Amino acid sequence: MSSEEVIPFRDARAQRISRILAEQPPVSLRDQLLKLKRRKWVIIGTIVVVTLLTLYLVGRMTPLFTATTTVMIQPRQQQTLTAVEAVVSGLPADLEAIQGEMAIIQSRGLAQKVIDRLELHRLPDFNPEIAAMQDQPFDPIGALADAVGGAVHWVKSLFASGSTGPVGDSDQSLRTQIVNNFLYGLQTQPQGRSRVIQISYTAADPELAARIANTLAELYIVEQLEAKYEATERATRWLNDRLAELRARTEVSERAVEEYRAKAGLLQGEENTTLATQELSRINAELIIARSATSEAEARLRAAEGARGSTNAASLPMAVLQSPLIQNLQTQQITLTRELADLSETFGERHPQIINKRAELAELGTRIREEVNKIVGGLRNEVSIARQREEALRADLDQLKTAAGGRGEALVELRSLEEDAAANRLLLNTLLTRTNETTLQRDLLEADARIISPAPVPQVPSEPNKTLLVALALILSAGLGVVIALMLEHMDQGFRSTEQVGQVTGLPSLGMVPAISRRVRRGISPQDYFLRKPRSAFGEAMSSAVASLFLTSGERRPRTVMVTSALPNEGKSTVSINMARAVSHTGMRTLLIDADLRRPSLNKLMGRELQPGLVEYLQDKATFEEIVQRDPKSGVDFIAAGGHVANPLHFLAADKTRAFIQGLSKYYDFVVIDSSPVMVVSDPRLLSRYVDETVFVVRWARTRREHALHAMKQIIEAGGSIGGTLLTMVNTKRHADYSFADSGQYHLGPRYYEN
Repeated sequence: MSSEEVIPFRDARAQRISRILAEQPPVSLRDQLLKLKRRKWVIIGTIVVVTLLTLYLVGRMTPLFTATTTVMIQPRQQQTLTAVEAVVSGLPADLEAIQGEMAIIQSRGLAQKVIDRLELHRLPDFNPEIAAMQDQPFDPIGALADAVGGAVHWVKSLFASGSTGPVGDSDQSLRTQIVNNFLYGLQTQPQGRSRVIQISYTAADPELAARIANTLAELYIVEQLEAKYEATERATRWLNDRLAELRARTEVSERAVEEYRAKAGLLQGEENTTLATQELSRINAELIIARSATSEAEARLRAAEGARGSTNAASLPMAVLQSPLIQNLQTQQITLTRELADLSETFGERHPQIINKRAELAELGTRIREEVNKIVGGLRNEVSIARQREEALRADLDQLKTAAGGRGEALVELRSLEEDAAANRLLLNTLLTRTNETTLQRDLLEADARIISPAPVPQVPSEPNKTLLVALALILSAGLGVVIALMLEHMDQGFRSTEQVGQVTGLPSLGMVPAISRRVRRGISPQDYFLRKPRSAFGEAMSSAVASLFLTSGERRPRTVMVTSALPNEGKSTVSINMARAVSHTGMRTLLIDADLRRPSLNKLMGRELQPGLVEYLQDKATFEEIVQRDPKSGVDFIAAGGHVANPLHFLAADKTRAFIQGLSKYYDFVVIDSSPVMVVSDPRLLSRYVDETVFVVRWARTRREHALHAMKQIIEAGGSIGGTLLTMVNTKRHADYSFADSGQYHLGPRYYEN
């Protein structure tokens, strides 16, 4: 393939690779599942450790027993004051009422009564002073278990309805601390959407838990009865004091109403109104009707006046058309108009019959105008009469208003007296009714709650729930293990398969080179392993890498290839030597060049001389024949780096270096150039422009992705072409556990090395 065809091909590949490197690789669900599979022992270990620790702590927790008493809240039916003040209010069957009763059950006052009745202040579980007096050795594991149990109980109490009461401060009194300890074990919650409340108490002693729950329910009912009795007594005393006062006030207010009515002469008519008021209402209604009639007459008059002078009866308003004479004239006009139209079709405009018909129509129009004028005159009379009636009614209304104005103040005063009397009478009747009800209720008081199920002595501990805690530990530990595994995978930024390299970089993969341990090598150096065991996994990997390089290049086979890496110690020199020997093994004439002028190493690995080499030839200090050394083991021609130069970058950038490397393809079938790492120096960026392809070496699980990507990007931006990537030093056993697409390539592990 000519150079004119090679350059567009390399530019197209470079643009494609640059675009892939700039894009963010997608993250699939399969990738995440494979990450978890690779770290399965981390997840399993986390689950085992956390679960075993949970089992041990649960076994050391103190068992707690919960006793539950069930109480039903009954709606109250008896009421003393419904409209004025509720003395014994009813309990509606809503959530707010149930929450209020639960707050009463959890109140500190009721808790103190239970403590006093059962003498709980004598028990160490409630009294911190008694607990401190008991000598108990400190058990750190037991304390931790109790702390975990307390935390679980506290979390459960957060989701229970109501509050468990405030936690006492260190400076509070002993009595307050005892109440706080009591409320710590108390829980109340409604049973579904009913009016049933469950009172539960948790304690280490099951019998004590049952006694506390039952005693609390009994004292709650007793407190309800006491509160109702006190409220009834207060209401009865208040009602009796107010009843006599209201009776006297009502009599005085009603007597004042009648006396003022007689004095002011305000006679009462129908519907509790005065006669003057009724007459005023009648005149006002008639005036409204008269105004409406006047408006209608004026409207008809305006319509008729607008039609004056019109000779076409069809265009007259309805006020004019209602006249029988107009209707008759309209009929005649329509008939003459039709006859004139018929004659016009037969005779001309000057025909005598047509002239006569037109004269008749003109005379008929004159009669219509005269009749309209008569109608307008009649309508004017109607408007005048309507206005006169309206004025008369308005005068009568003004006269009545003037007469009623003198009695206005008297009416206002009368209404005020009537309202006072009615209010006093209403309040008196209400108080009489409620006084009788209160007297009856005092002897029929009942509690608004009853115990429907006393608390039995619990036989099975309620806490800790070992099954639930262990299940939660399994779930949480699994989640923790997954998080740790993903974090470890996130921190692992190396490449572990050719599939990963291809997905991230978009470059073709030349394969993987397995690592050779000392036990497997048995004294054979890595650079000589291909020659000693070409059918081993290592030898096959090198042969496969060469074949892949030739295949990925298409129809053109690269003649000059540079081997480089992102960082040192990634195996590029070993790859360079074995790749050259693998090509030479096929019968091709091969040349290996050490272009790492800063830290040359190929001469030591191959047992050749460092000088004369590439530096001496480019400085015209040695001929080409003098710098070429033959590798007796493989027949590969080798050119060492040569002596030291002050500025290797300037030395390699010379035109003579470019011409020398590009001219080697005339004498050799395949040229391998071992260069410096890309991230260390800029030499490989220059050399990549001189060769056909660049083989980028990536160390398995060690080379960070961002380093490799950055190095590849530098080569591409410099104008080089990366023919493929090669993973080196692959741990075949660990790689087989990663379930990549290429994980089965070396699944037999070291047994391949025995060939």
